[in-house]
Amino acid sequence: PYYRQQDVFAGCGWTPSRSTLLNIVSASEFVLQPLVQYYRDLLGTIDVLGCDETPVTLIVPPQLPELDPRDPRSARVLEVLTKAQAEGRPSVEGRMWAYQSLELPFNVFDFTVSRHRDGPDWMLREFSGFLLGDCWSGFQKIELRSDARIQRAACWAHARRKLHECRVNHPRHTTVLLALVRQLYDVEGRAKLYSASERLELRQRESLRILKQIREYVDGPPLERLLPKSDLAEAIGYLRNNWDALLLYTSDGRLPIDNNETEQLMKEVATGRKNWLFIGSVEAGYRASILMTIVSTA
Repeated sequence: PYYRQQDVFAGCGWTPSRSTLLNIVSASEFVLQPLVQYYRDLLGTIDVLGCDETPVTLIVPPQLPELDPRDPRSARVLEVLTKAQAEGRPSVEGRMWAYQSLELPFNVFDFTVSRHRDGPDWMLREFSGFLLGDCWSGFQKIELRSDARIQRAACWAHARRKLHECRVNHPRHTTVLLALVRQLYDVEGRAKLYSASERLELRQRESLRILKQIREYVDGPPLERLLPKSDLAEAIGYLRNNWDALLLYTSDGRLPIDNNETEQLMKEVATGRKNWLFIGSVEAGYRASILMTIVSTA
């Protein structure tokens, strides 16, 4: 935040006002907009992309912004802020999204006022290929609306985490499944320095066999008597409901087994959020996403 930046600069002998610091940041963002737009345009030229998001607090402004017909997301902004103002809420939970190219070295951040799918829907309007992320229902709807232009690949780290959370109540079943998932990751560890074609060949030869064992155990007699509301039943349901998306990484050697690399970008947002606590306006959210795109990519 600017008041802390003042202290940092004062230690160097310069004592700028907060308005001066804001003007510098705004001017920098204005100059950098074309470069960030170039990165966003690149999203339409690649075909393997990771995506993740994290919440950020947005202060509800006393005066609502006007509807901008040139901005396709303006209606959503006005809808969310109007509702929050009518309910007397001081803030809403916005979202900072990260899109990471898994082929080219750049990251794109984007700010939205809610978790509604229109944010990634707009960012991915030109994208065609594999979208790697968690199993949020919004990604599933984006895939369905894309007319097979986008294929959703699920993250095995999420599936493993759900199983790991059940290990206390269901040690026997989770031990078997976690051991099989560990074998999947062992294959990936050996293939880390392989080319995409070599990695695909190894997955087809070894990972598919392990995945078949996982599916047979999930559908087999040991798990038939699970209570429907148990935590293990929920984890098994996650595997069954997203099985095709979890299997997709074995069809292309460029796809990673999980989305961990993209999810690590959320640490960059969390570090900033710990310092500035909230976003003061929608414009400040857009500005932050542009500057984070440059810093993270660099």
